[in-house]
Amino acid sequence: MVWLVACSKQERTMKLNPIAIAALITSIIGLSAFDGYSAQVINSSKVILSQTDIPSVTPQQAIARLLNSPKIQAEWFAPEFLEKVPLPKMEEIIANLQIAVGKCQQIQGQDVSYLATCDRGNIPVKIKLNSEGKITAIFLAKHQQTFEQAVSSFKALEGDVSLLVMEGKNQRAGIRADDPMAVGSAFKLAVLNALKNQIAEGKITWGQVVPLQAKQQSFPTGILQDWSAGSLLTVETLASLMISISDNTATDALIDLVGKKEVERFTLRNRPFLKTREMFTLRGSKNTELLKKYRLANTSDRLQILKTISSQELPDILEFVKSPKISLDIEWIFTVRELCSLIEDVADLPLMSFNSGLADPTGWKKVAFKGGSDAGVLNFTTLLQPKNGKSYCISVTWNHTEPLSEAKLATLYKGLIDTLSK
Repeated sequence: MVWLVACSKQERTMKLNPIAIAALITSIIGLSAFDGYSAQVINSSKVILSQTDIPSVTPQQAIARLLNSPKIQAEWFAPEFLEKVPLPKMEEIIANLQIAVGKCQQIQGQDVSYLATCDRGNIPVKIKLNSEGKITAIFLAKHQQTFEQAVSSFKALEGDVSLLVMEGKNQRAGIRADDPMAVGSAFKLAVLNALKNQIAEGKITWGQVVPLQAKQQSFPTGILQDWSAGSLLTVETLASLMISISDNTATDALIDLVGKKEVERFTLRNRPFLKTREMFTLRGSKNTELLKKYRLANTSDRLQILKTISSQELPDILEFVKSPKISLDIEWIFTVRELCSLIEDVADLPLMSFNSGLADPTGWKKVAFKGGSDAGVLNFTTLLQPKNGKSYCISVTWNHTEPLSEAKLATLYKGLIDTLSK
């Protein structure tokens, strides 16, 4: 659980998780101010969501208004509250809750403790109002959901969503699980599978030293793009960087090492298989016409185009930072079912546990994770092995022609993981 506290300067400097589902928000009066309210039950559909509520607004009305309104108003909060907790932070927390649980139909409570019963789950709430009916303190606990409610939450996302939850070899839930979609860096699971196979065949070793080449240096994420050409790294180091921090330069070095054809054995759909540097170069503004040709070309002609751009310098990185273009077709295309298969085959490697992603590794025997992101693209793929029982794979991909909120998807994904038995 992560706490967001509107209190001392020291507390405000703590590292906060912007996708936290559990949040404590209180003014300088402290939690001891939660008192003096009697138990009531209201139907939130009867609450008038006016921006000019009268001072006698009840805690139940304030909760319903906050959780159900499409836009939060600063007038609902005491000035001292907003001094400690900026309105954008409240908007982020409430937006994540709304996408997770939907509309809250009923608010039931006693004294200062209330329970919001919503379409896809419940939210325990504590609240304190001043004499004008403005919020001076509020506590939003982690929302409570069943597995079915958590799965249903993903259907509220705009754009295209695919989801798969596997328990052992059995599918427990799925939403368009066999639809190929852009997955960003989750494709690196295919590269790792190809590498693992070649190591098993004795063609490569984990300790083999590889010199970094200038033609392999790509854009972040990662650190190796800043290293000098000729730097020596072991295969294990390259693989660890590729998975743990999604290093693009390490990835391209490994693709060169194992060969594109070996990677393509794990994904017939992605031919020719793009290196990250090739993707950035193709999508650069200087190659607009070449990109049009690439989109219409067959595999053979695409290979020639990639050969043509291999000697080009990388485009200006600001093109991908300030105004990234969404290109769902110049990407790596996988189904979530394919990603679950890929992560299952490499989950035994120690490097797969360096980054546990959104899952709390506490209580799990093993957590393996790989995610991916790009303009209009998000993917989270996790394999969870409990101490007893069958393992789980949870993979979700979200594509849209508009910018995506990673915090929103992470909230839903973490909520789904939390419903699984350890």
